[in-house]
Amino acid sequence: MRRTILICAVLILFSRPRAAGGDWGDPLLTLRVEYRQDALDFDDVEKSFFRESARLGFGRSSAGITHIHIRESKENRFTGHLLIRGVSPHFEAVVGNYQLNFGTGLLVGRKKSITPDIFTRRLVLSREGIFSPADNGNPLFSFRGGAVAFTGGISGISISASGFFSSRYRYVKQDSRHPGIAPAGIPSILARTEGDHGHTEPAEILDYGALLSIMIGERLTAQSYYIRTVMRRAGNRRLLWNGSDGGGDGEFHGYGFYLQYRDGYITLFAELCFPRIIRQNATGHESRDRGRGLACGLIFHHPAFILSFSGKGTTGNYYSPHASGKPRGERAWAVDLTLRPAPRLSIGCGAFLEKMTAPSGYESHLPSIRREAVSIRYGVPGKDTYPHGSPPWKPGKTVAWNAA
Repeated sequence: MRRTILICAVLILFSRPRAAGGDWGDPLLTLRVEYRQDALDFDDVEKSFFRESARLGFGRSSAGITHIHIRESKENRFTGHLLIRGVSPHFEAVVGNYQLNFGTGLLVGRKKSITPDIFTRRLVLSREGIFSPADNGNPLFSFRGGAVAFTGGISGISISASGFFSSRYRYVKQDSRHPGIAPAGIPSILARTEGDHGHTEPAEILDYGALLSIMIGERLTAQSYYIRTVMRRAGNRRLLWNGSDGGGDGEFHGYGFYLQYRDGYITLFAELCFPRIIRQNATGHESRDRGRGLACGLIFHHPAFILSFSGKGTTGNYYSPHASGKPRGERAWAVDLTLRPAPRLSIGCGAFLEKMTAPSGYESHLPSIRREAVSIRYGVPGKDTYPHGSPPWKPGKTVAWNAA
């Protein structure tokens, strides 16, 4: 309730007239109400829910709040944000619920649903902005706190330094024989925004880190980043997760590097990251388990065709709870070719292969998926083609046929 009142106050504050200066733009208030039956969480489980949102935009900056009511569980969820962007070319910040994305999202990225349908499975890579507001009303896998970026440049070279901090409160089920140890992992704990008869102990998930980005001539981009995650319980005492036999994971660290080249025809990118888990056993001894991940891709753009190849590979001990895709090790690649032989007509084909490098706790083998697809798409002519009214679909959409 207090967060709702605060964000409403911010909306009112920024809706007042402001002095000249800065790229504020004219205020624009957007209200939205919808009912949907769709995948709401990362686990891709369909739910029926109502969503109401209010957003006040002023230039590239905005403030907003979103509420979700889930019919099945009678659960209410909220997200809110204040984004300051465009006021100064050297500064931007976000406060509230936000998403992070480093490089391709291999270590830290915007969460994307992984569908169990093998005919629509895609390689999960998210090359997006460093931080953005989480305004979908679902706080489960968004960060909660603040992020800030400072940018400067000389002679065609732009340098940006970003930092972030997040504090998320959840509920855990502790080991009755070993207080201070939760048997669940970070993704399961993040889903427990409210306590129940089995999850009664409050916990705080703390995340912080930084990113340094250098852009040369708007074509070459290089990034270096770091993130650390720990958990605390009542009394600011340490909380271990993934507990077993009196021990558990106590800290998550990760760092990585990203490089991208882009011009009018070619986009090349590569990311290398090193996640590390610090685990403590029953005697208090700590061990470090470090994994390694690599993602790369090539996209060639031409008016007549588009060719893309992307892939990623991680070691068997790889683990990152903040990845945009699967948190554990996998090897996957995808190749797609799209031809444009005529206006509004495109013909495409592609292949996708995915294989886990380590089995899950309930699997005795390494699952894999292979998919090939062929598609034909034709763009529907505009509205003027139908003199007696609108077409049965919106202009600009496509009629597509796919075979996988």
